[in-house]
Amino acid sequence: MKQQLRKEVLANLQKMTYRTYVNDSHELGHKLLSLPIIMEATTIAVTVSRRPEVDTIAIIEALWQLGKTVVVPKCETPTKTMKFYILEDFSELETVYMDLREPNPELCEPVEASAIDIVIAPGVVFSPQGYRIGFGGGYYDRFL
Repeated sequence: MKQQLRKEVLANLQKMTYRTYVNDSHELGHKLLSLPIIMEATTIAVTVSRRPEVDTIAIIEALWQLGKTVVVPKCETPTKTMKFYILEDFSELETVYMDLREPNPELCEPVEASAIDIVIAPGVVFSPQGYRIGFGGGYYDRFL
């Protein structure tokens, strides 16, 4: 059931027009950035997205403007775990497997998970109770 739901939602997201994608990403980002919990946080973890995920580039830029410390994950594929690194500029990213953009460990400072105030987790489907179905790798499930 989980795999079927993921497949259906991803298929619908792929059909979304670019204009709708941009508008929806902007609207969601605006709502996210207006949450008190975001304003109170110091260190925020967020994935550098790729379509059809919500565009996080503008969110990251806004967090920087708010003086937040932005940390992004680097996936450790052999262990299917993540390590987080402080991102201060998009030039500190490298393109890795599956065209994912992750922090270059030679350019970014690592951060302990305990230092992260909020994790903005990616997902395909979310329930009103906060449960999520991700993209199938299990990285965030193991981390959270």
